[in-house]
Amino acid sequence: MPKRPNQPKLDVPISPTERALGLMAAAGVLLSVLIVLNHWADLPGRIPTHFGPSGRPDAWGPKWSLPALTGLTIALFAGLTIARRFPHTYNYPWRITEENAPRQYVLARSLLAWLNLEVVSLFTYLQWSTVQVALGNSEGLGTWSLPAVLIALFATIAIYFLRAYRAR
Repeated sequence: MPKRPNQPKLDVPISPTERALGLMAAAGVLLSVLIVLNHWADLPGRIPTHFGPSGRPDAWGPKWSLPALTGLTIALFAGLTIARRFPHTYNYPWRITEENAPRQYVLARSLLAWLNLEVVSLFTYLQWSTVQVALGNSEGLGTWSLPAVLIALFATIAIYFLRAYRAR
C-alpha cells in the first residue's frame, strides 16, 4: 500500500456538540462504575457473561467478570477519547487538503465522539442488564437490543460518510 501524503496538522477547536457528547460518555462510564459498586454485595457468585441473539443469557461465569466489563468500558472510552485528539493521523477515503481539512477533522472527531457515547451506552446497558438478570429481576436484554444497537452504529457511520463526502 502506498504511503499517504502527510495531512495538515491543524488546531481545530472542539465543538460544543463534541464536548457534550464527551461529557455524556464520561457520565456513562461513571454510571457503569456505580452499577458495579452499588450491586456488588447483592450479586450471586455466578452471573451472565454472554447474551445470545435472542437477548437471553447463554453463558454464566464468576461475578468478577462484571468489573472486567467495567474496565473494558473505561479502556474503550479512554482510547476513543485520546484518538479524537489526532484527526490528522486518520485514514480518510479521500484526499485531505488545507482547504477541506478543518471540516473533515471536525466530522471525523464528531464520528468518534458519537461512537464513544454509543459504545459506552451499550456497555453500561450490558452491565445493568447483567445485574438485573443475576438478581432475578429480568430474563435478558430483550429481542430489540441487538437490532437497535446495530441500527444506531451503522446509521452513525452512514451519516458521517454522507456528510464527509459532501465536505470533500
